[in-house]
Amino acid sequence: MSGPNHRVDARFAAARAVLAGGEPIVLMTVVRAEGSTPGRPGFKMVVPAQGATVGTIGGGIMELRLLDVARTMLTEQVRAPRLIKQTHHKKAPLAEQSGMICAGSQWQILWPVWPDQVALLDNIIDHYRRQSPAILRLASGETPCLQAAKGQTPPFAFTQNGDAFSWHERIGVVDTVYVIGSGHVGLALCRALQTLGDMRVVVVDHRAEVATLKDNHYADEKHVLPMAQLGVLVPPGDHVYAVIVTTGFDSDAEALFQLVDKPTAYLGLMGSKAKIAEIKKQVTARGVDPALFERVAMPIGLEIGAETPAEIAISIGAQIIARRKQRLQPVG
Repeated sequence: MSGPNHRVDARFAAARAVLAGGEPIVLMTVVRAEGSTPGRPGFKMVVPAQGATVGTIGGGIMELRLLDVARTMLTEQVRAPRLIKQTHHKKAPLAEQSGMICAGSQWQILWPVWPDQVALLDNIIDHYRRQSPAILRLASGETPCLQAAKGQTPPFAFTQNGDAFSWHERIGVVDTVYVIGSGHVGLALCRALQTLGDMRVVVVDHRAEVATLKDNHYADEKHVLPMAQLGVLVPPGDHVYAVIVTTGFDSDAEALFQLVDKPTAYLGLMGSKAKIAEIKKQVTARGVDPALFERVAMPIGLEIGAETPAEIAISIGAQIIARRKQRLQPVG
């Protein structure tokens, strides 16, 4: 029904827009966190010399202080990325104190990006538009660059040795949730996931005329196809999440058969224990190794007593967030 809509990371898009106007920015990225901190690895903030910022590195007085540092770097025409540690404790060394008392520490790289570097931002955005992964490398003493992504590259990697540091971040792919089934729960889940702002949502149904599919204005893409073709549509990858919430036993069983052996970050199936047991039996009869069921969240969602479609959607969304956070632990 709708063609590919490959979402671009909003922070990189905002940075590119400022650079296109001839003004520089500082891209602040949290690269390491220990203990209780408001910012976690991958948090980003685009800081122009003046005007509105985009994104966050955690907020609070720490963020306000680093905004001043970033804008001073632009005033002084600094070009090299800078690593700054902030400790959220009043007993920390004065130079590291963030002004907060969360008791943790976080490190962030402040990367000044000037208009003559716009080609690098164009390249980053092009990777997102093509859903083609690459590695953004920021390192002390080096020019920021993109490198080829090999295999299942970790989302983040950070190393530090004294004053030397290196940050690798996988760019070009956005976490994508395939919502299989556009009934009431599917519609509510698409609505809930879009509030996160950084996940691409694709809805799939085998029924073209169902009202809840027509009314679904929250999905980035809509597809109408037989469940037997699902395995072609949904790619493997640790940025892929799949949720089976169709309205029928047969379509649930076919969807599970198509996806159960596909390496993805998450796969969940909605249904009662009796229904799930029967689906397992049917799919096993088609030659699927029962051991593969261990990777499937079924019944789907966190157990919060959810009953309505909106409540079930929240329980599923929370489970996806939890799985996502486990995956996004940095290396190093």
